[in-house]
Amino acid sequence: MPNGSLYELLHSHSKPPNWTRRVRFALQIARGVHFLHSSNPPVIHRDIKSSNILIDGNFSARLGDFGLSLRGHVEDVVVKSTPPAGTLGYLDPAYLAPSDLSTKSDVFSFGILLLEIISGRNAIDVNYSPPSVVDWAVPLIKSGEYTEIYDPRLTSPEDDGTLRQLAVVAARCVRKTAAKRPAMAEVVEWLKLVYKRMSSPIWNNIGRRVGRVRESTRVVKYEPLDESMEIVKISRMGSRRNRKVSNVTTTELGSAVIGQKVKPVIRSKSIGSLGEIASEPFDLANNNNNQTVRRKGGLAVKMPTVRLSKSRSMGMIQSSTRLMHK
Repeated sequence: MPNGSLYELLHSHSKPPNWTRRVRFALQIARGVHFLHSSNPPVIHRDIKSSNILIDGNFSARLGDFGLSLRGHVEDVVVKSTPPAGTLGYLDPAYLAPSDLSTKSDVFSFGILLLEIISGRNAIDVNYSPPSVVDWAVPLIKSGEYTEIYDPRLTSPEDDGTLRQLAVVAARCVRKTAAKRPAMAEVVEWLKLVYKRMSSPIWNNIGRRVGRVRESTRVVKYEPLDESMEIVKISRMGSRRNRKVSNVTTTELGSAVIGQKVKPVIRSKSIGSLGEIASEPFDLANNNNNQTVRRKGGLAVKMPTVRLSKSRSMGMIQSSTRLMHK
């Protein structure tokens, strides 16, 4: 591919992609995975990771490397008899035996990829503690410290509520219990809303004129309750920095340039093997599946929004807070 892989753009490129492009990549990948899962029979990729996302000349993301993929329903003999496979760091922890495989395993891998897109960190990075991106990011998301996981090489967008939404989607995808994870159809609809909001000209114009609408002392707190309910609380914001580990021996397989600093990175390799399956190529960028968004669970997110109103003599912009239910 002309522009290499998403892994190279995120970790090895001197100019990392901006937020709008990252959200667009995430949406295109989600559409591709949903295409596989909705096929008849369905296809489970089993190796979704940034190095398997190829970027074409139009900077559109395409899902590649179907070497570990399985075609068929989960009750099929071939699927049930194939041992678990995948890449460390992206591999579903609930996928311990052939009978555990489902489309939700791909959802978990996609959630790890989404955290990688948001943070710019590798799925596994032994330079940090904890080394796993999910063990590091999810506690910060639950405590409302969203800004701690944003890629420090980029500035926050004018409407940084979009990144908070993106982080919550990722946290849902990487739940330990497979049954609690959303289907890729739901993920696609959520990401469509995030991308539409981030790329909307009105948000950019408002941001330039009146600045970002934010609550400086309060943050949204995401706290799962049980299988069917989740709640968002408002609390005082703390701060938790990345804890760099200096005495850990690392295996340097490559280097990623971040600004003027070069840091060693490790690229995980897939575990397991299977012959490639025949699959028709598809374009992730041109999938225009418009479905009605279905809200599930009891997630309530309190976010700053902006509405426009006029007085009798002049236009004025007022900020308000709207309670959105998901």
